[in-house]
Amino acid sequence: MSLGSDEINRLMTESVPGWGINTSLFCGTCGYNLRGLPYSGVCPECGHAYNASDHRLTGIFLPNAVPFPGSDFACSLLSFGMAGLLTLIALSDPGFFLLVIVFAGFGIAFAFLTWRKTRLFVRAQRILRRIEQEQS
Repeated sequence: MSLGSDEINRLMTESVPGWGINTSLFCGTCGYNLRGLPYSGVCPECGHAYNASDHRLTGIFLPNAVPFPGSDFACSLLSFGMAGLLTLIALSDPGFFLLVIVFAGFGIAFAFLTWRKTRLFVRAQRILRRIEQEQS
């Protein structure tokens, strides 16, 4: 019978005092402080899985990992601006309508990616505020 690393961590946490997360690490979904819990498991507040092992770090909140998507906003605006400009040109020369479609497609794709990244950024900011409130 072979034990996996998750099972070994669980057994060590249950049997050895002080084994587990001994610093403030926070759940990547809800911001719950995982201090004192095993290195891998399920967040007691939201139920999402985490693994705080040095080589994995899944489900752990990393505040610098979610930057503001400013360049994505700029690409979206630029693509929609080019589509608008080409639409004006295409009114006099119909050969530009294909470019209008291409730039509008890029604009829509960038807008979707920006929306997704903005949601992640806003969630990270909420978690940061929660952490700051708990620490003060």
